[in-house]
Parts: sequence; structure tokens; C-alpha cells
Amino acid sequence: VAFLGPEGTFSHQAVGRQFGAQIDLMPAASVREVFALTQLGKAHYGVVAVENTTEGAVAETFDALVESELSICGELMLEVTQCLLSASGNLEDVRKVASHPQPLGQCRLWIQRNLRLAELVETASTAAAAQLAASDATIAAIGSEVAGQVYGLRVVEREIEDSPGNTTRFLVLGRESPAAS
Repeated sequence: VAFLGPEGTFSHQAVGRQFGAQIDLMPAASVREVFALTQLGKAHYGVVAVENTTEGAVAETFDALVESELSICGELMLEVTQCLLSASGNLEDVRKVASHPQPLGQCRLWIQRNLRLAELVETASTAAAAQLAASDATIAAIGSEVAGQVYGLRVVEREIEDSPGNTTRFLVLGRESPAAS
């Protein structure tokens, strides 16, 4: 199953919820790569985020859907709790905040209240941001607690999303249309 990687993203968590742990994972560098891997048959299925209750539609996914011949085989909702993650676990060490554009938007007010002088750095995924934070003590990542565990980061603050109950809808994509249910 292809998903926006690396491991530790919310897409990775959605794959686990939908398919369980006994599958071959295929992390992709972008949503478009998830589509390509699935379309070419290198992955049986692809899982992509399509919309979020706070930030709305994921434009990259909608653009790829329009151009793709893949079928939507399923969907799932995942409550998204954002954490601020860093190597030290100390808010005062943070000079930059890194994440995918969607979580940066989901945490806009929290960042303005708590880290208004920090530089914002957009990354391809929340897990890519966690990797970056693991390599530089002045960078904090916004992502899941799972991403923090995967990359050896400490949780500076939990539930930093601006809207409680923040939820992302994911689509399961495949080359064949599912049978009627």
C-alpha cells in the first residue's frame, strides 16, 4: 500500500487502521507519487488525505484525482491530534517550526500565540518535518506523537491544533472499481 511517507505520517496511521499491520508499506515522497505507484501497479492500493475539517480540501489530492484513472475504493476518517515535537522537548529552544502546509495551517493560532518569532518551514510531510527536527535542536516539528516516537523526539506540547476534533478524511485508491455492496 502506497502512502505519503516516510513512516510516522498521518497517512501511515490511516493505512494501519484500514489494512492492519501485515501489509507491505510503500512510502512515497508526494501525493502524486502515491497515485503513480498505484496506477503503475507497483502498489495494490494508495491512501491519500483528501480533506480536513480545519484546512479544507487537499488541493494536490483533488488535482491528482481529476487527472487519474484510479477508482476510489474506500474512505476513512482519522482524528488528527497535532503535537509540537523537538529533540530537547523545550519550547525555549525552538527557532523554526517545520511541517506539511496543512498542519501548519491547522495550528496557525497556537503558533502565533506561542512561537510568533519562529520561522515556519514547509516540508513534504509531517514525518519529513520530524526527521528534520531530529537533526537540528533548534527545529521543532508539528506532527503526530507516533512521528515523534519513530524519530526519537520529545513532545513539547500536545493538542496544539486550533480546532478540537480536527479530523482528516482519507481515500483508498485502486486500479479496479470495488464491487457493489
